[in-house]
Amino acid sequence: MIKSLPVAYLWHLYYERETHPDYPQPFWNCGTEITRAEIKRALDTRDFNPIETCGSTHQGDRVWHVRQVAGIVYALQEREELGPIWLNANDTIADGCHRLYAYWYLNRESIDITYDQPK
Repeated sequence: MIKSLPVAYLWHLYYERETHPDYPQPFWNCGTEITRAEIKRALDTRDFNPIETCGSTHQGDRVWHVRQVAGIVYALQEREELGPIWLNANDTIADGCHRLYAYWYLNRESIDITYDQPK
């Protein structure tokens, strides 16, 4: 089942988790959160990953994660939606952090989510 939740609500939960002192690899082990300026620079220079790129095996590779978010932002500007993000029962993100970042960057009000594991 797909439903919509406020981006601000999920961003708050995500940011709280990522900045908790016990969280093992915050922000994909990139040290600090990715900024709007980094995303904008990647968009302005068209230096972003194609939307088909998936997976997060790039722990600690800040440039890759910025490119990933920028690629999703670009895709969202070109078409309406990319599908829901997958949440655990406690509303933590199981899959979709890059998409949440893109929605945050675009100041979107809501994002589609599902609690059902993607197939």
